[in-house]
Amino acid sequence: MKKKEEPKTVAAKKLPANMKRNLSRKKLDRFIKKISIPSDKELVNKYFIDNPEKEGKYCIPRNSLIPKKDFSRLKKIGKDVASQKFGIKLLPLAAVVAFIILVFSVVITFRNIIVKKIIVNVMEQTFGAKTDIAYLNLYLTDGKKLGYENDTKWYIGITINGFEQGYIAEPMKNLFEISKSNISVGLTEAIRGKCDIKNFNILGLNFMTPRKTSAYLAKYANEENKFPLQLALEKKAAIAEAAAREELQKLFDQYNPDTLLKNFEQGLQTPDVAKSAYEMGDAMVKKWQTKPDEMAKQINDFSAKITDIVNADWSNLKDLNEVRANIEKINSAIQEGKTIVQQTQVIVKDVQTDAVKVEESATALTNAIEADSKYVQKEIDKIKSFSIDDGIKILSGPIDTILYKTIGKYYPYMKKGYAIAMKAKNSPGTAAPVKQKKEVKEPKHKRKPGTMVYYKRDNVPKFIIERMEFTGGNEETVKWSGFAKNISNDMDKRGAPAYGEVKITAAGQNHKADVTVDARSYSKDPFISINYTGDNYPIAVDTPQFKMDSASTISGRCYADEDGRFSISATLDLKSLKFETEKFEPAFAYDIYSRALSYLTELSIGIDFIFNTEQDFNLKLTTDADKQLALIIKSLVEDEIKIIRKECEKKLADLIDEMSKDSQIKLNEFIDIRNGINSESLKLDKINALLEEKKKELSAKLAEETKKSIDSSLGAGATDKIGSALQGLQGLQGLQKR
Repeated sequence: MKKKEEPKTVAAKKLPANMKRNLSRKKLDRFIKKISIPSDKELVNKYFIDNPEKEGKYCIPRNSLIPKKDFSRLKKIGKDVASQKFGIKLLPLAAVVAFIILVFSVVITFRNIIVKKIIVNVMEQTFGAKTDIAYLNLYLTDGKKLGYENDTKWYIGITINGFEQGYIAEPMKNLFEISKSNISVGLTEAIRGKCDIKNFNILGLNFMTPRKTSAYLAKYANEENKFPLQLALEKKAAIAEAAAREELQKLFDQYNPDTLLKNFEQGLQTPDVAKSAYEMGDAMVKKWQTKPDEMAKQINDFSAKITDIVNADWSNLKDLNEVRANIEKINSAIQEGKTIVQQTQVIVKDVQTDAVKVEESATALTNAIEADSKYVQKEIDKIKSFSIDDGIKILSGPIDTILYKTIGKYYPYMKKGYAIAMKAKNSPGTAAPVKQKKEVKEPKHKRKPGTMVYYKRDNVPKFIIERMEFTGGNEETVKWSGFAKNISNDMDKRGAPAYGEVKITAAGQNHKADVTVDARSYSKDPFISINYTGDNYPIAVDTPQFKMDSASTISGRCYADEDGRFSISATLDLKSLKFETEKFEPAFAYDIYSRALSYLTELSIGIDFIFNTEQDFNLKLTTDADKQLALIIKSLVEDEIKIIRKECEKKLADLIDEMSKDSQIKLNEFIDIRNGINSESLKLDKINALLEEKKKELSAKLAEETKKSIDSSLGAGATDKIGSALQGLQGLQGLQKR
């Protein structure tokens, strides 16, 4: 059988100094009192025994041997007791105190400058525009001085006067300004690293007020990238706007005279016939356009050439030779005139042949115009009633466009507000995951049970505004008032959601809104809920289709979840509606549309917008506006059908005239050319007739002078005898021919 090993031992002289001393019973009890674990106390009592050399003293004999396990425990106990000694090092303490005093002095001296700088930097980073504070004072006071009865706590107070926050979109305006504000922060909670704003009062709150200096800050001037939702909404707005224009145009196309004429053009004969007539006339004009001038030149030259003959006075002419010479000259001129006449007759004949073709084209054009007039009259007689599709969106379409643009404009601000609310939801004290504790083995040596100290429940988050109140306006036409409470970064600890309410009365309008942000992990209510009601709210709308002004009653709700989804539901009751439209073509459509809008004085619109992601959203508009306007337009159009028909007839007549105008001009131009040629031919005939008259005149003169010459040579009556003889001779010649 194996022999049992003896436990290892250590000499007692190796214990710490405080374990090797000789102690009286009183000092030993004091020493043991510093030991917290009962088993350790028993161990010390076991080894401290009466010292035989010194009466009334207790010690651990130095020459004794202690088991190694107990020695280790005694050694540790001695060190633990020795470490409980308290000592103060004056030099480091003085340095720390001096530093604290220095920091405290700097803070006290420059507290207002430091706090002002912090507030300005935070606000400028948040709004991207300059922030101005005219006066700021940081002070320490108690609750009674702040008006809190029976409140002896100390508070840090902040007074701010002349606070102006610039507007990044309009640098010469303030987004808002505050005349005076007071903030009180609990000092006790501030020392614990918490911000407990007991009260926050705002006086003289006004919006969009003018500034004396620009609020522009270059470092924040860069344009922010648009969110995907904004880009998607812009695309939706563009589509809705284009669809609205198309719907409006489509509505009036069925009775638009211009549209009707376009439809009629396919059945018209005039365009083709007019084109053919124009081509015919143009070809003939090009063929004959130079002939009248050429003929006029030739005839004028001939006329000038024979001017002396035509204007000659031969009454005093006695010389037979001169008479004969002039007769020969006239005969030559007559022969030349006959040649020109032959040439002219060829031209006149040819142009007359072409004129027949042109007249046939003109007749065909006239017949086509008459046929088209009958055709159009038949089609116009079919216009009897006006129809409108049930799904047409002539008014809701433009409203869709406005809503898309409005949501896109304010979405970045909604995003910022949602991010601020999420900070409270994601704060360390809210919905913190429960960590699984590891199992720890119970130590063999337990400490002595201590005294349990119970404190009241800590329900103060690190940041909280218990209540904030604000008022503003000029007290005559505009009044602002509101409050907010329980704004904190840990609503689980606070046990209540953040809530705010505002009321505004301005220019006969009453507005009320409340906001609840519930970031409690155990709450079943919506994360964010907003309610709004307002009456006599002016709504001014400007779209490509119309401008609208109205006094409206609005009620709406907005809910948002922790995952970023939100929904908006609103009802708009529009009263005292006034519409304006810019003139557009066709004129009859503008007239009917503008008159129809003037009859529309009240509207009710329901709006539902659901946002799941920046790519998944839906806008739904519920209104009978399109139906109301469509019925009004239908009634007005049916009253105007006679006018529309007359306008169609007039426009058609003008269209046919326009189609045939150029052809008729060309045909008439050819007719003028033909008439010019005929005129020159007649002019030539007159010239030749004058020559013939002059020839007769000279022939008679020749006969007269010849008779006188014969009578003077042969005696009186000789001429008559010769004439009788010649007649007899001619008679014989006639008999011979028979």
